[in-house]
Amino acid sequence: MLVPCKKYLLPLYNSLSSLHKGITHQGISPENILLDEENRVYWRGFSLLEMRTATGEMEPQLFAGYSAPEQYQPESWRGGWTDLHSIAAVTYRVLTGVVVPDAAVRQQQDRLMEPILLDERIPQNISDALYRALSLKPEERFDSMDVSFIAAMLEETTSTRQFYGGQPTLTDRNRSSGYGTLSAAGVHRRCCL
Repeated sequence: MLVPCKKYLLPLYNSLSSLHKGITHQGISPENILLDEENRVYWRGFSLLEMRTATGEMEPQLFAGYSAPEQYQPESWRGGWTDLHSIAAVTYRVLTGVVVPDAAVRQQQDRLMEPILLDERIPQNISDALYRALSLKPEERFDSMDVSFIAAMLEETTSTRQFYGGQPTLTDRNRSSGYGTLSAAGVHRRCCL
């Protein structure tokens, strides 16, 4: 069954908004987003802060292109803005087919391209929202998932209504659990919101 990316992403945005009322995920990447047989999305990979920080006492589990810059710096605060960066990186990859450069590399020389420069069909409001959410500085990102980021992503414009692309299918499932990952579903290809 073919499913538009909006069907995958909107539930993720909404669940993060609810999650951020008390906890953060700290490990968002396509590998930690599950799809069941009915293409419903679920999170996995929640972790202790020490496991998602490069200089913690434990071996870090960071995701190149998805982990936020503050996860590479022990003195930085982490919060909902950290997850916001990561889900924006997932969305960037879904819409452009390009993985965001690793945050540690971007801190040395930031070569992140605005999404609309990679695909002119991406509406300006979506490109702007993603680019802002992927800022290296947490204070330049949106204040929250729901009030700011989701509203900016869903702002209805003529170009938003007309924005369509390929649609992914879920092809690789774990035979024992019946779940596949967003990455295995091919959602890393361009698709529509």
